[in-house]
This record gives sequence, structure tokens and C-alpha cells, in this order.
Amino acid sequence: MTLTPSANRPSGKSSNQFIDLLMSRFHVADRRNRINQRISGQTNQPTHQADRPSVHLRWALQQMKLRGWNSKDWGALFDDDGKLGTGPICLLEACGAGADAPGAFSYESPEQFYLRSAFVALGQEVPLYLSSWNDEQETFEPIETVLLKAIELAEADEAAGVKPWVEMTEGQFAKRFGITSDRLHAERIKQEAETAS
Repeated sequence: MTLTPSANRPSGKSSNQFIDLLMSRFHVADRRNRINQRISGQTNQPTHQADRPSVHLRWALQQMKLRGWNSKDWGALFDDDGKLGTGPICLLEACGAGADAPGAFSYESPEQFYLRSAFVALGQEVPLYLSSWNDEQETFEPIETVLLKAIELAEADEAAGVKPWVEMTEGQFAKRFGITSDRLHAERIKQEAETAS
């Protein structure tokens, strides 16, 4: 799923179009730079340190606590002028992720790697789409639990100087997170049925 420019939320439609993926990457890079600048300004740390996944995840948790949370209506992380928007934000929007792509992990952000890894560490099934899981929650507690575990995992890797997502193949990602072609196919059929109704 790619993020829609207006709401910055996954559209619910899968896209393999090169231009869509290219624009999504451009949008994500721009937003990540805005987040880095915002974090750097708030913490007085250099931009390259602000770019660490653990820092993005911690900032995302802070933003979700400051702006409130619900599972239905979402504002945008930034407004058209690049200033922080208003209203609650979703799990992926808060950390600047641009594509919820269980069938193409190379399009996901490092933060999504750690969010997915958090489910593994917590002994839970990894959701196909983190955005959908986010919207299914009735309280903020599960979101905070996953974010805190993701931060812990990211900080451990940063301390060890490793970036495990860089070297992993699509097959290794899928195996680690339990993403199978059967699950993807079933979800695609479900999305198509929901779109048709």
C-alpha cells in the first residue's frame, strides 16, 4: 500500500507501478528530512544522529502521546507549510514510513523493520499491514507496547553498530516475519471484496 498524498494514510490499494513507487520514495525522503530537522531542533543533536531508527520511533511515540490517539480519524504529521499538523496520527505516519509493503520489504522504512521485529520479540503474529493493525486497536496500550519494544530493539542494534535490514533478502524478511504468499493472497481477496462493496 502506498500513502495517499492528501491524508498520508495507506490507500488500501496495492500498487506496483514504478512511478507510484518512485513518488512514494520521494515523498518519504522529504518527510524523513523534515522529521530529522524537527528532532535535531528539539534535541540539539546533529541531523545524522536524529536519523537513527530508535530516535524516529521515540519521536513517533512522543507525537502520538502529545496529539492523542484513536483508531478512526487521523490528521497529517505535517501541514502544507511543513509545520506539524493537528489531530491524531497513525503508527506509520508518526515515524515517517511511506509504504506498508509486506510483499516488497525494500520499500519499507527501517522503523517498520523494528515495528515488525517487535511483534516477533513479543511472541505475536506479525500483521501483514501495520496500518490495518493500528486501526484495529481499541486502545493506545498495544501501540505503545509495540513502539517501546521496537525502540529497545533498534537501540540494541545501534549500540552494536548493525543494520540487519540492509543485508536481508525479500525471502529472509518474509521468513522472519511469517509473511507467506497465502496470507498475501487472502488479504488481497479481502481488500478487493471490501472495495467492491
